[in-house]
Amino acid sequence: MGVEFVRVDDRLLHGQVVTTWVKTLQLEQCIVVNAAIAGDTFQQGLLEMAAPEGMRVVFFAPEKFVEVASQNPIKRRTMLLFNHPRDVLRIIDLGYKPTAVNIGGMKNNGKKRQITKAVAIDDEDTAVLQAIVNAGIPVTIQMVPADSAVSFEKASDKN
Repeated sequence: MGVEFVRVDDRLLHGQVVTTWVKTLQLEQCIVVNAAIAGDTFQQGLLEMAAPEGMRVVFFAPEKFVEVASQNPIKRRTMLLFNHPRDVLRIIDLGYKPTAVNIGGMKNNGKKRQITKAVAIDDEDTAVLQAIVNAGIPVTIQMVPADSAVSFEKASDKN
């Protein structure tokens, strides 16, 4: 038990996550790691409403997450959820190393290049994701469990 899944999805906790990943991986807890959301009780309330009944949802800034996780081992089947990969890189820089990172959705704001149906990146995103890979952490793109996972390197090389 512990952290079973680490996902970047700019929509955070939504239907796709709830109906597929949570059920498939039998997750009990979701930790949203983002400083802005950790300080926004309104946004937290919306995300808590999106969670399935019985799922614990907690919110931490990256620094606080690493501090708490280093002192209190995670015992529930948990998903770490990020809305941008820079927060993943931040926890890595602070000493928390996930075993793998899944990219589910990063929308195109018109200034990014589409590398898969649901993932668009710009130069900053590319640099951050490459830094995660360079830290020895595999990064894959996979919207739902039924899809095949594609490595970030392979997807970004194609486009």
